[in-house]
Amino acid sequence: MQTQIRYISAEQACRIVTLFVAYQLADLLQGDKPILVQQGHAPHWRVPVILRARQVEPLGVVGYLNVDAQTGRLDMDRRILHRIVQNTQQLASRLLLRPRWACPVEND
Repeated sequence: MQTQIRYISAEQACRIVTLFVAYQLADLLQGDKPILVQQGHAPHWRVPVILRARQVEPLGVVGYLNVDAQTGRLDMDRRILHRIVQNTQQLASRLLLRPRWACPVEND
């Protein structure tokens, strides 16, 4: 009798990433729609990490985290987390510097 291997769902992988990044990095980060990829001998969910302002569309992808599809364990290291933090800071600073409208200047 063969044992059937069970995998976590895409939604579960997204939830794992969202909980991790929201509590460990920044509460405006969350996981987005994962894709299933082969990493070594094991399948992993590759989950985009997005920056999202409250009640606004996602502002952009700041990195990716892999979740082992069999165990649900995050596969990451400090370099990956550092890169996500740097990308988040860069994207946030670009968005803050971009004017949404031009303010008229009154001459006295």
